[in-house]
Amino acid sequence: DLLLDGTSKVPPEFGVFSLYESCARLMEMEREKRSGEAVGLLMDGISKVPPKFNVSLLYQSCAELMAREKRFGEGVDLLRVGISRIPPQFNLYWLYQTCAELMAREKRTGEAIELLRVGIMKVPLQFNRHKLSEAILYFTAALCDFDLMVALISDCGAASLSPEQSSLGKVLLLQFTGDWVSAANEARKGRDQRPNYLALCMMEAFS
Repeated sequence: DLLLDGTSKVPPEFGVFSLYESCARLMEMEREKRSGEAVGLLMDGISKVPPKFNVSLLYQSCAELMAREKRFGEGVDLLRVGISRIPPQFNLYWLYQTCAELMAREKRTGEAIELLRVGIMKVPLQFNRHKLSEAILYFTAALCDFDLMVALISDCGAASLSPEQSSLGKVLLLQFTGDWVSAANEARKGRDQRPNYLALCMMEAFS
């Protein structure tokens, strides 16, 4: 009740998004789950909090709650609305990433990959585009789609990968063929350009 009261009194610029998110989480955790009320509360927050004050977190939390209630389609639809509303600098990549994950859980991995390609074209490098590039590579690897992986690595257009993600794609491609030694060498070569890139560190260690 205290958090609920706070959502009506705290202005968006003072972090009211966190009150919506915390209150919804507590509702879901109650013995008699109040998931419907939690979704309604988060939707209320989405309608009131501007993009620059972390409404992206409310979209993400609400969609994930819907998914836990097996309402995957509604979660995807909600995230698509958020994608159309939120500028890249306000964590738009979160919504693309979460939406793709929900699609994949519905066995719509092909659609998830297409969505991520659009996201890569819309989210600039400085606003975590690399997260979307990594996701599309991992989804493609999960599908074992050799031709698509080659196409992603070779793409020089608006959806092209950065050098470190291209290296990651090449590593995954070599793993497809079972050439684990060459995969480790490719990861090491990529790390020469970006030593602290965690994805390549992991690939080198486990290839």
